[in-house]
Amino acid sequence: MEQLDKKDQGILYELDLNARLTNKELAKKMELSEQSIAYRLNRLQQKEIIKSYNLLVDVSKLGLIHYKLFLRLQNISSLKENEFVDFVKKRKDVFWFVSVRGNFDYVISYSGKDIFDFQEFYNSLKNKFGQYVYSEDLVIVTKAPIFNRSYFIKNGEKKELIYGGKKGKIELDVLDKNILSALSNNARLNYIELGKQLKQNPDTIRYRFNKLKEDKVIIGARLGINPEKINRQYLLITFNLQNFNEDLLRKLELYAQNFDSIVYYINCIGSHNMEIEAEVSGEEDADRIIKHFRDKFTEYIKTYTVLTVKKEHKLNFVPI
Repeated sequence: MEQLDKKDQGILYELDLNARLTNKELAKKMELSEQSIAYRLNRLQQKEIIKSYNLLVDVSKLGLIHYKLFLRLQNISSLKENEFVDFVKKRKDVFWFVSVRGNFDYVISYSGKDIFDFQEFYNSLKNKFGQYVYSEDLVIVTKAPIFNRSYFIKNGEKKELIYGGKKGKIELDVLDKNILSALSNNARLNYIELGKQLKQNPDTIRYRFNKLKEDKVIIGARLGINPEKINRQYLLITFNLQNFNEDLLRKLELYAQNFDSIVYYINCIGSHNMEIEAEVSGEEDADRIIKHFRDKFTEYIKTYTVLTVKKEHKLNFVPI
């Protein structure tokens, strides 16, 4: 575990709210010099606390559907499992892919225009590795608010970014796609750097970026971190609900904002109805979250399952 002082914690908090803040803007917020900010960021990256600066894109605005596939494998050698991991990672339409411990071994987030897109991916996966699949669950994500990591500082403010909802029809041209791809895991690139990289006028880049924000394709930018480097553990908790409606789902979403460890709240259709993703400080923190939800919503929560994320193989909110 790395020990972070209050300045490091403050920098992480601010960048998790908006990873596109410049060093100058960070320096003003933190009352430090730009040189000190640059030094601290470089150190946080070298220690692998900061992995990336992720651009957050709402795929639903592009007319895409978010599918989440849970897989448990059987009778598979390490060599074959590595082949499986490489196969999934290389798919552009897979934007989150993790190994987990619990009832499943892997969770795959896939985006496609319709069920036939997903079927193509699913069939190719099963044709190649179907004999190793012991069990599987599938959900369609309908809404997944993203919460900042308020735990970085004492009494940190909890803010919400809206991801998901009804499908949009935003069409991207080549330049739009290139901008999103360039920023996908390096969201702190400025317009001048992007202009040089894409051989475009920086003002053109700025206009396109702001238009993508206006259309709510870009919903923000946040840190990609290694939770274990700061003594935290990434949990995915799935819930099966009963007697629920839109009003209850909204109450669950609002309740999730009371916990600084929760970073995603997810509504879905399929093998379960709700998920929470949390970066907990330990077993007590995890137990506290589960207990509070079960006590608060006793008549609605039937069962729950806890998965521990062992390794994140891929995270890229730009599946194009």
